[in-house]
Amino acid sequence: MIHNPRRQAYAAALLFTALGLAGCSTDGPIGGFAKATGFATETPGAADFVEASRSANEEYRPIGRTPPARDLAPLKDDELDALKANLEKRRANNDQAAAAARALGSTPMAQPPVVAPLE
Repeated sequence: MIHNPRRQAYAAALLFTALGLAGCSTDGPIGGFAKATGFATETPGAADFVEASRSANEEYRPIGRTPPARDLAPLKDDELDALKANLEKRRANNDQAAAAARALGSTPMAQPPVVAPLE
């Protein structure tokens, strides 16, 4: 077998990468060694509000269940007019803010001070 330093470096890098990835495994011997030496941490448990919100009898996410129908009635004419007026008021405020920003953006940039050379 011919000893090629480049091939040896490649093999060493491959070995260290494999060992590093094995350390990410939680149930392997390398993962156990990483936990024992302090390089890996335990997975924290779920928060109390998460545990309380989980159903005791469901072990899967339900599929095909439709949410209950919402009671959405169309807006009445006076409610629609109030909504349109509110949106127009917001649009006018945005236009004023944009005009103020454009005015501030059009001011000329300050020139650096001119310092007389030392003699």
